[in-house]
Amino acid sequence: MDDAPASPPVSAFAHGAPAGGATFSGVPVRAIEDVMAARMEQILKYGHTPQRDRETALYSARQFGPNGQPSLMHQITRRLSAAIEYASRGHGAHDIARRQLVNTAALCLAAIDWIDAELEELARPPDDPGEDDFL
Repeated sequence: MDDAPASPPVSAFAHGAPAGGATFSGVPVRAIEDVMAARMEQILKYGHTPQRDRETALYSARQFGPNGQPSLMHQITRRLSAAIEYASRGHGAHDIARRQLVNTAALCLAAIDWIDAELEELARPPDDPGEDDFL
C-alpha cells in the first residue's frame, strides 16, 4: 500500500493539468464538469429529460405557466437572483453562490435543449413523425 495522498480526480477532458486543476487546451474544466454533472442529475435523478422539460413553458409572462409550474426562464431568473444575493454577502457565501450558479447554468442547458427540440420540431416536415414517435 502506498501512503501517498490520493490525487484529485482528473477529467477525461484534461490535457496536462496544471497545479490549479484540470484543463482542456488550457481552459479550466471544473466549472464545465460541475454544470454537466448538475444537468445529468436533473435528468437521471429527477427525470427532467429534454422531452419532459417541454411540458414546462419556456417563458410565461406570469410567474407560473399554463401547467402551474414556473417557466424555465423564471426558474433561471430566480436562481440567478439567489446567486447574486449570496455573492453580495462576501467570501463566506461564495460556495453557496457558486452552487446556485452551477444549478442556474444547468437550467440554462435545459432551456437550450427545450429550444433545440422546438426548432427541430418546427423544421420537421408535416408528414415526418420524428424518431420520438416510434418509442
